[in-house]
This record gives sequence, structure tokens and C-alpha cells, in this order.
Amino acid sequence: MVRLKKNIIEKRQYKRQDYYCLLKYRGMNKHGTYAQSITSLRNISGGGVLFKSKEYLPMNSELEMEISIPPLEWVANVSAKVVRFEENKARKTYKIGAMFINIKEEDRKKIVSFVNLGKKNE
Repeated sequence: MVRLKKNIIEKRQYKRQDYYCLLKYRGMNKHGTYAQSITSLRNISGGGVLFKSKEYLPMNSELEMEISIPPLEWVANVSAKVVRFEENKARKTYKIGAMFINIKEEDRKKIVSFVNLGKKNE
């Protein structure tokens, strides 16, 4: 943990990189049915993702995801858990923060390398 400002503690273990690409996910929605969607990834880290969704996905919902990062010509299939959401009432969309709960270590390393490369180029 890193202390940022007075009384604010950064809990993230991994650096995060803004990156926009397509994300496929499947998870249970508020109606108790499975939602399968293709949406836009907003940012990524070795610990999780932030993405936009038209579906409300309850906290702690488990998701199956397919993350494709075109510059790496590689696809990661991961399981994640919803840990945060932010509603945009005007657009009727949500920003969903999801933490990886099942990811191959090789895939995590590729994501961390991608993020670190992006941070160096900023």
C-alpha cells in the first residue's frame, strides 16, 4: 500500500494503463440471468480491468472474460469479480471495475509488461 495524500491509501498492487479495446464477458445480471456482451475496455492492470457495460452487474458477481490486446496479438481468458461500479444515469451505462480471480500467471505477466511499456511512453 502507498499513501497518496493525507488519509488516502492506494490499495492497488499493480499499475493501471488506460487502454481502449473490445472486451467479451459473461456474467449474471440483476435479473439473475446470464448476460453475454461485447463492450469496451477502459483500462487494465495485472490485477483487473475497468470496462463500460449496458448491464448492471451486482457487486461480487463473477465474470468470465476474453481480453484481446491487439498490439500483443494475444487473447487472455480470465475469471474476474465485480468490485466497483459507477452508474451514468444519462447514458444508462455503468463503469464496472473487476478484479481478476483466476488468471494464468503467464497472462498476468504479459499484461504487466504491456502496462509498464505504456507507462514508459507517456
